[in-house]
Amino acid sequence: MNVKGVDTWSASEYNKTASFVYSTEHTTPILTLLDPKPGDKVIDLGCGTGEVTLKLSGVVTDVGIVVGVDSSQNMASTT
Repeated sequence: MNVKGVDTWSASEYNKTASFVYSTEHTTPILTLLDPKPGDKVIDLGCGTGEVTLKLSGVVTDVGIVVGVDSSQNMASTT
């Protein structure tokens, strides 16, 4: 959001220019430290377009839960 409170984030632009953020190279160390397990409950704050949220949901399986939250409706509504 900009200083006037207008949501200026673009999910498609983010995915085109910042996909390195959720690349395996960058997410593997984070997921290793987090060490999620099936059945875990995880909140992904600042989830952006939700790629890491989806990776986490695959790990916690259907017996766990992952909730992605982002301040930008433009980003979070793509997941």
